[in-house]
Amino acid sequence: HFGDNGNFELVTPLQDGGVIHLWRNNDAPELPWSPPSAPFAVQETVLAASLIESSFGTPGSGGNLEVILRSSDGRYSHYWRQDAPPWNWTGPTAIIRG
Repeated sequence: HFGDNGNFELVTPLQDGGVIHLWRNNDAPELPWSPPSAPFAVQETVLAASLIESSFGTPGSGGNLEVILRSSDGRYSHYWRQDAPPWNWTGPTAIIRG
């Protein structure tokens, strides 16, 4: 629900540790990708990342982005981004040892 045509959002682990977030502007004719940003304070190796748009957030705006990261040491971390400016990421709000 971000942007008029709905942006494409991606969170991916990096080979050397950490995670990046990218998004594609589906409102622009060229469909440009954003520069990668590293909004998560993660130094360890992340094996997997899952991203969804939840139903939590400002009524009528779509929903927050929610991320779960699985680290190589068996920890799961949760982060979320509010669905309104200034688009800040928050977390980790929960860390669970698997």
